[in-house]
Amino acid sequence: MEPYRTRSGRKLNTRGQKRSLLVLELRAIAACSARLRRLDFTGCLDPPRAQTEDDDHDDVETGCEIVEAVLPLCKKGLTNVDWIIFSGLALDQADIAWIVDAAVDKTCHIRGLEIAKCGLSERSICLILESLVAQVKTLEGLDIGGNPGRLNTSNLNPLYELLQAFPNMRCLRLANLKLAVRSEPSHNYPKNTSPIRPSFNRSISLQIPLPRTPESTMSGGYKPGSSRAESSLSVNTFLSRPAREEHALIPEEILIKWRLQELDLSGTPINGASVDALSAYLASPASECLTRLNLNDCGLKAGDLAVLLGCLAREDGKVRNLHLFVNRLQITPDHNKLVDAIKKGLSPRYLTISNVDYPDEEMFRKLIRAITVNKTIEYLDLSRVYLPTDANNDTINAFSELFAKNETLRVLDISGGYGRIEDGRLGARLNKAFETLGHNKTLKVLKVEQQRLGPQGAMVIAKMLESNNSLQEIHCGNNGINLQGYTALASSCNENNSVLALPGMERDRKEQLDKLRNDLNKTVDAPEPPSSRLSVLAGFSNVDRRRSVRSLRSLTGRSSHDSDKGLSLTEDQVETAIKHVATRWDEQEDHLRKIFARNLAGAHDDTDSRMDTPTPATLNGIAIAM
Repeated sequence: MEPYRTRSGRKLNTRGQKRSLLVLELRAIAACSARLRRLDFTGCLDPPRAQTEDDDHDDVETGCEIVEAVLPLCKKGLTNVDWIIFSGLALDQADIAWIVDAAVDKTCHIRGLEIAKCGLSERSICLILESLVAQVKTLEGLDIGGNPGRLNTSNLNPLYELLQAFPNMRCLRLANLKLAVRSEPSHNYPKNTSPIRPSFNRSISLQIPLPRTPESTMSGGYKPGSSRAESSLSVNTFLSRPAREEHALIPEEILIKWRLQELDLSGTPINGASVDALSAYLASPASECLTRLNLNDCGLKAGDLAVLLGCLAREDGKVRNLHLFVNRLQITPDHNKLVDAIKKGLSPRYLTISNVDYPDEEMFRKLIRAITVNKTIEYLDLSRVYLPTDANNDTINAFSELFAKNETLRVLDISGGYGRIEDGRLGARLNKAFETLGHNKTLKVLKVEQQRLGPQGAMVIAKMLESNNSLQEIHCGNNGINLQGYTALASSCNENNSVLALPGMERDRKEQLDKLRNDLNKTVDAPEPPSSRLSVLAGFSNVDRRRSVRSLRSLTGRSSHDSDKGLSLTEDQVETAIKHVATRWDEQEDHLRKIFARNLAGAHDDTDSRMDTPTPATLNGIAIAM
C-alpha cells in the first residue's frame, strides 16, 4: 500500500501513475524515519542489460526508480534525508529530470549529492551542476567522478565556474574525470534552454578570472607560512616558476574560499597550473580543515610532491593532520628534493606512496633513510614498490636501521603485490630486517603481505615477538606460511601481551591444503618410493609429521617394512589426511582467538598502551557531521 502520510501525519501528495513496490518501500523509509539523514544506494542495482535485435526497442526512458522514490520527498520537505548517494547506478534522462526538478527548488535543502560512475554525459553533468545553484546555502558534498562525459576546463562555462557557486563545500570528489581543452562551446543545445526542464534558473556567473601573477596570488588575504627548515622547498618555490598558459582544474581563488575536509582528484590529470593552485591552497590557512587529499594516479612527479610538502610547513612546526595519497608517483626527476622534504619533516601525519616503480634501488634506499630520521609521519604506506630485483643487503640494512631508530611511525605498510609483468615485492631477505623490530617501542601495526617470506619469515617474526611489546597488529598473510610457521606464530603470541590481531592467513592455509592434496593425489593407485610419498609432509612440524606418517600407515594397514615396497592411497585416505591438517589449522586459529581476547581485555585495563591511530573507517572517510 502506498504511504500517503509521514509519521507525523503530514500528507505526501505524490501524485502520478501507479508506483512499483520498490518506490513505495523507499518512500516509506525516507518519509517515516525522523532520524534518517543519509541514504547510500552505491551499486545496489545491476547494470542494465544490453539490448539485442530481438528485444522490443522502447524509446521511453523510465529511470531506475530509486531517484524517483526519494527526490520528490526532498523537494516537498517531507523527509529529513539531505545526503543522497547514487554512485554506481546507471542514470538515464528520466533520472536526470528528477534530480534537476528537485535541485532547482530551494526548499529541497540538499547537503550532499554523489553521482559518480553513473554513465553521465558532459551535458547531464553540467545540467545537474547548474541546477544545484539553488542549493548554494546547504550543499557541502559533491561527487561527479568516473563519468564518461568530457568536462571543459579552459573556455566557455568551465568546470570551476560551476563549482565556485557553492561556498560551503566540504567534500569534493572529482576522481577519474575526462577533461577536454578546446576553444568551442561544448554544449549542443541553445543557450538559456534545457531539453529537460527549460524553466529553471541558470544564474551562473561566467566571469573568467584574469591570468594569475605572483602579486595576485598573494593578495588573497593570507600570508603563507615558511617551512620548518630552511630549504629550497619553501612555499616560494611554486611562485618562482615562470608563468604558465595552462588552466588549473580548480584555481586557488576558489579553493581558498572553501573549508574542504576531503578533496579527491585521483585519476584526473593534473597539470602544472593545478599543482600551483594546490600549492597556494595548502599554504593558506583555509587548508587547515583538510584531512584527506587524494592525488592517486594524477601524473605527479617527485618534484611536484616535494613542492606540495613544502607548502604544508608551518612556522610553529605543527604537523598537519592530513592523509596524503600519491600512488603511481613518477619518481624522476627531482627525487632528491622529495627525499630532502621528508628528511626535514615537511610531510603530513599520514602519507601513502604506493605502487611506485624504482628503476634504481639506490634511490629507494635514500627514501628509506629519510623516513628513518623523519619526525612527522605516523602512518606510512610504501606497498607495491617495484625494484629491478629483490632487495639487496644494503636495502635490507636500511630497513633494519628504520625499525631500530625510527620513533615516530605507528603504522607501516610494506606489503608486496602481483603485477601483470612483474611483482612488486622486496623478497625473502626482508626477514633479516625483522630482527631489529624486537626493541621497537612505537610501531603498532605492521603489514608485510605478499613478500614471499615463507616459513622462515614466520619463524623470524615469531622470535621477534618474544621481545617486542608494542606491536598490536601483524598482517603477514599471502607469504607461503605453512602450518609449522603458523604454529610458531601462535606460540609466540601466547607469550606476548600486546598482539591483538594476526589477520589474512586464509590464503596461506588454502595454498598448503591444495598443495598437499595435489601431492597426495599423485599417490592414488600409483606406487611411489617412500621418499617421494613423505616429502609432502616436509612443511609440518616434527610432531605433526610423525602423527601424519602414523596416520597414513594406519590408513593403509601396512607396516614400515611393507611401505618400502611402495604405497597407493585411496581417495578416502587422502581426504582423511587433508582433514587432519585442516583440523590442526583450526586448532591454532581457536588458540589465537583466545589469546587475542585475553590481550584485548588487558589492553582495556591499560589505556596508555592502546593504539591512538585512525581506524580504517576514519582514514577512508572525513569528519563531516552527518
